[in-house]
Amino acid sequence: MPFKRKNRREQERAPEAQVDAADGRSPASLRPVSVKLVAARGSGILSGADTDNASKLPKEFVERIRSVIPHERLKGMKEIPSLVSEIGPQVATLTLLPFLTKECLEDEPQILVNLAESLREIVPMLEEKELIFGHFEQLLSLEEECVRDAAVHTAEAAADALPINKVAASLQPLIDNLSVSDTFPGKCSAASLLPFAYGRITHADIRAGLRKTFAKLCADDSEEVKVSCARQLGAWASVLEPDRVREAAVPHVVSFALDVSVRVRAAVVRNLRQVIDTMSRADVRDSIVPIIRKFAADFNASVRCEIASVFGEACRPLGHEVNKTITSQGIVAQTRELAEARESINLIHEFRVLLTDPEPNVRAAAANQIPTFCALLESANSIETILPIIKSLAHDTSPEVRRAIAGSVGSLSHCFGRSFDEGVVPLFLELLRDHDSTVVLEALARLPHYSRVLGMEAFCERVLPHVIRLADAPRWRVRSTVIQYLPSLGRAFGQDDFTDVILPLMVAALQDATCEGRRRAANALARVCALFGTQWMMNRVYPLVDKLFTQANSTVTDKMTFFLFVSACSAAEIPDVGDKLIVTALPRFEKAVELDIPNLLFYAADSIKHLAQHADDAAVKSKLKPVLSSMKESSKDKDVRAFVERALEVC
Repeated sequence: MPFKRKNRREQERAPEAQVDAADGRSPASLRPVSVKLVAARGSGILSGADTDNASKLPKEFVERIRSVIPHERLKGMKEIPSLVSEIGPQVATLTLLPFLTKECLEDEPQILVNLAESLREIVPMLEEKELIFGHFEQLLSLEEECVRDAAVHTAEAAADALPINKVAASLQPLIDNLSVSDTFPGKCSAASLLPFAYGRITHADIRAGLRKTFAKLCADDSEEVKVSCARQLGAWASVLEPDRVREAAVPHVVSFALDVSVRVRAAVVRNLRQVIDTMSRADVRDSIVPIIRKFAADFNASVRCEIASVFGEACRPLGHEVNKTITSQGIVAQTRELAEARESINLIHEFRVLLTDPEPNVRAAAANQIPTFCALLESANSIETILPIIKSLAHDTSPEVRRAIAGSVGSLSHCFGRSFDEGVVPLFLELLRDHDSTVVLEALARLPHYSRVLGMEAFCERVLPHVIRLADAPRWRVRSTVIQYLPSLGRAFGQDDFTDVILPLMVAALQDATCEGRRRAANALARVCALFGTQWMMNRVYPLVDKLFTQANSTVTDKMTFFLFVSACSAAEIPDVGDKLIVTALPRFEKAVELDIPNLLFYAADSIKHLAQHADDAAVKSKLKPVLSSMKESSKDKDVRAFVERALEVC
């Protein structure tokens, strides 16, 4: 429940303990502070800070921090770095930080996040940076996860700014205090800080203590704490010494895999790949394979979805052993629930089960892993075990699954060999005809891969006719994607064949029903013109586009598309295109001025601006600039005049 700030202006400033009680906080004497901060107070250094820190700070800043308006308090938080530069590091450490700790810790989450970020910015400005850790403990103990995360990043930044010999003295007490907290937020923050601290601290005894602390947190009764530990397992394993991963990380993976909480199991799956990356193949075979098998058969769909999304990467360290039957013995042999899972490391069955899962999101996640997993199998096994399921998934009732298949099957050429041409390509053609546009778009995104694998000749013969048919698809994104792909065929076709077969499709796309479709078609046509040169553009393309402007039934949209094409060709930086287009398109600009249609003049002015950047200055000043001047004088629309003025700046 968000904290509701009292109006401090209606209260008299009482002694500190009374203010604490009125605000519902613990007395200041009970607040956790660092050892160095206590020592500093004992020596008299903080005598002024104990009485009233606010009196030593700018009045305007104090009023903002105490304001009842959240926006004002937020503004005050953002002023902290500039304030530290003004008052100096010593006053900031001894006065500002205690003041902020006292005033702000019960504020709204957004403001506390900004407080943590501001503290991160002032860390380099402080002289005794270790003193700031005494103020982190309270931020790290708050219930809002976003505040704790921001505070963790700030604590890590402060530790990075310390000399290496002071890191342990600052971080270890903080972590120890948080790990024995009575509530879960502090323990969660301790779990988040442990991997960072272990990576920065080199003392063997301290590292041993950190390993014990992490193990204790992993065995905590709170679900929230175990979830935090599970989220940190990957980072924890990556900073451990290689010979300690087996004893200090893998047992936690096993215990979390058997946890009754779905959130804990799902969190450990997300970090499983990072843990596996730190292990040898033998340890993965002995300890992780049974866990993968258990996750694949989990009763909860979210856990199965998580393991399906990393299945291929998790199996990669095993190589071709994923389809071999090898007896596995390891840590999990001690666990009765996983005893049956250690008989073999053959994981093909589990992958097939995930591909045929009742939940569509699980099937889709597994389908995305098909290329990675099949790369580990022998070709015969891939064809025999996976291809039949791929064919059935291509007709799945869920568009999400079909979309995943469309994105995966194109990468299977190295797995299936000749069967790719016979089995996968027909599936791809079916996916191109799918009734769901997202599936078709995913398939179209893989066209370059198919053209490389099949060869351009076979691709043009077998696949291209199906692609060309999609140029008239009902969905504009499908039409646009096809048109944007066609320029890549220019080199394979050559000028003559491209002009006869592909060019009419691209010119027709200039009359697409959507503005964005016409814009993309103009840009695609400009790319082809850049490939084949200015002469080809002026002889073959420009006359067809010019008809959009001059034909009897030409609409305003057609005329605007003409100017889109001119702008796209100018931006494509085709040699000498600017000078040639000025001569040929000048009558069209003059006609646009005569029609005096605001939307048309917008496009005309934009085209002139692009042409002026890629044409001879003399031609621009003698031919284009008078058109713009006439446009500015004749038009009564203020927006048109603004567009014209921008173009005149270029001219």
